[in-house]
Amino acid sequence: SFMISVSAFFRDAEVFDELARALHGLIAAKQPGDALRVWVPACCTGEEAYSLALMLCGLHTSSGQPLDWKIFATDIDSRAIAIARRGRYATEAVRRRVPAEIITRHFTEVPGGYVIAPAIRARMVFAHHDVLSAPPFLSLDLVTCRNLFIYLRPAAQERLLAVFHAALGSEGLLLLGRRESIRPESP
Repeated sequence: SFMISVSAFFRDAEVFDELARALHGLIAAKQPGDALRVWVPACCTGEEAYSLALMLCGLHTSSGQPLDWKIFATDIDSRAIAIARRGRYATEAVRRRVPAEIITRHFTEVPGGYVIAPAIRARMVFAHHDVLSAPPFLSLDLVTCRNLFIYLRPAAQERLLAVFHAALGSEGLLLLGRRESIRPESP
């Protein structure tokens, strides 16, 4: 099957603001030493996953300690995953959407672009994965799936929802894109 790759840092910034608010309850329920576990299926070249990582860096536990987190970012396109693993992006792609203070704190400037900080990259696992046929990650707190459902037939959408249901913990959150909708199977 063929997918169109769409990725940008902090795409729909207000979504990230709302997500940060929604995560407070999950974070407050974490015990010391527990990590917030996130899965970004169809992560493309990684900008969405890194945007989540940058957002999570700014969140703290109820005790004021920095939040411990892990992001699993997967895609069916091995070339896109290779780009994501490198964590290197063109200057314009970073400067256009990433706030200057975040660039200063979490990126290193290199000729023609920026590289994400090793401390952030170390908390991320990028892997080739077919979300519809491979087993899901489990015990997750958050699954973000923006720009996948719109390319799937209703039966595949239903299968994907079942995968996400199995992957998420009882209090887990599912973030879908603005244009995503779950269409019932036609008679």
